[in-house]
Amino acid sequence: MAQRYNAKSVLVLDGHSRAAVEVVQSLGAKGVKVDIAAEQPDAVGFLSKYARRHIRQPASASELVTWLDELQRRIHYSLIVPTTEGSLQAFRLIGEANPLWRIALLPPQKSLEIALNKQSTWMLANSIGVPVPESRLIERGVVPPRGTWFPSVLKPVHSVVTIDERTMRLEPVIVRDEAERARQLARLLPATSVQEQQYIGGRGVGVECLYARGRMVWHFVHERIHELPLTGGGSTYRKSVPPEATIVLAARRLLDALKWHGVAMVEFKRTADGDFHLMEINPRLWGSLALAIDAGVDFPWGMWLIANRHPAGPQPLYRIPYYTRYLPGDVDWMKDNFRADHADRLLMTRPTGEAVLEYLRPLVGRESWDHFRWSDIGICAAQIKQVTMSNLRNAIRLIRRRRLVLRLKRQHTRLKRTLVRAGSMPRNILFICYGNICRSPFAEVYAATKFPDVRVHSAGFHEHDGRSSPAHLVSAAAELGMDLIDHRSQRINASMVEEAGLILVMDLENFEALARAFPAAVAKTACLGSFVEGMPLEIEDPYLLSSERTIEILVQIMAGVDGIFKLMERKSDPPLEG
Repeated sequence: MAQRYNAKSVLVLDGHSRAAVEVVQSLGAKGVKVDIAAEQPDAVGFLSKYARRHIRQPASASELVTWLDELQRRIHYSLIVPTTEGSLQAFRLIGEANPLWRIALLPPQKSLEIALNKQSTWMLANSIGVPVPESRLIERGVVPPRGTWFPSVLKPVHSVVTIDERTMRLEPVIVRDEAERARQLARLLPATSVQEQQYIGGRGVGVECLYARGRMVWHFVHERIHELPLTGGGSTYRKSVPPEATIVLAARRLLDALKWHGVAMVEFKRTADGDFHLMEINPRLWGSLALAIDAGVDFPWGMWLIANRHPAGPQPLYRIPYYTRYLPGDVDWMKDNFRADHADRLLMTRPTGEAVLEYLRPLVGRESWDHFRWSDIGICAAQIKQVTMSNLRNAIRLIRRRRLVLRLKRQHTRLKRTLVRAGSMPRNILFICYGNICRSPFAEVYAATKFPDVRVHSAGFHEHDGRSSPAHLVSAAAELGMDLIDHRSQRINASMVEEAGLILVMDLENFEALARAFPAAVAKTACLGSFVEGMPLEIEDPYLLSSERTIEILVQIMAGVDGIFKLMERKSDPPLEG
């Protein structure tokens, strides 16, 4: 007979998520029996001592529906907590008529659909006077008009989409010019319609709410300090702030209009002059949940009380300001912030010294780290190990990279000496980059103009042949007098490598891939950038870069080819057999 659990037990889904860990720790510490489910066996939530049982969760939404139905019939959970938008997709399939909808503390299905659709959220907010950025909808399958605002933000109308039973998460992206906008729309529109918005600078502010059948029970307000990526995203460091009446009222008007039930975070951007604009509604528990709990508003406990028909009690007072930090992510933020251009107004950078000193805040009791509990030390220990091992791997990669650069420089010196001694170009030159749609084909067509008596061609490592060059690359090449309209990519093969007398790669990854696949080719290979004094050894891939930056990179490629030409400028014997 299947084992039956206490009727007061809780199931937490998506055990890899930070919110799931916080729910398990919050409820487990209060004696609630918590089961946690995750798709992968190494989910961080499985490390918590408060997780009574670890359960494997199906990956696809349709399988998750059947699995949840069967599990609930056996175990009778009083509360099921979906902590990612991926698992909410399953509940959308379940529908609000199913008792699982009530057990998961979800709002009316129509309200959830509005919250999950950025365009519907924008329309609702605009209709009830909540400030929103200028916006327009670009429908899936429709040829997009030209951009109106630059920079602008392209937001997938649905953040999570399912294609061929595979769930994918699509993130908003900031675009600075028309070429970058066209590339990103080409990537997003096959999956979903896109909301194009005027870019709003400033800091992210979240109003987190607990509702019971259309009535706000608790709220909490926080401000993001560090966001990863630096252009805007999830917070790795944040602080509690006073519940400013105007912004809390705006969040309340939205959720009241939706007759909300359960939890939600309403996200705003606050500009330097104090104005705020709605960004989106997050209709589930959020990644920075640790801050609310540690500051004094325990949303998972409030959910449990409502699910078990207990009064949640009055609005809790919370500590202001109080800070929490997600250590693994914030270490990455510190590295990105250190390397970033602090003059770029689209990057949310901060003074490095100030950010470092803030790591002392735990000593004065005003900061804690996500998931850190002395009673559940395993998770924090795993995080510290993760950060240590990640930085160790990065250090090893850096050492390997420096050794590889030295090797390539010595290789270039030998190759240059051989070419000068021979006095003429090899009969066959092969240019290589990863995809053979940007750098190497441009090098090929330009080199053909410089070396008309030499067979020049290009190839890449991408598994698919026949791909054309992206539109912005074709346009940039045309500005420089080169035609790539008819180019189609081809994958490198042994015959190409054997016939080439000189192989020129664009970056270290190209060189390593070539060395793995064709070790004998290393002796006749160099980086194109090494033929220009003072130019970087590696030539950046312009696939996702702006038109201006793409032209700069193509000019670097031309300089590299010119460097070879200058090396071989003197007349000599006929070309070497290659």
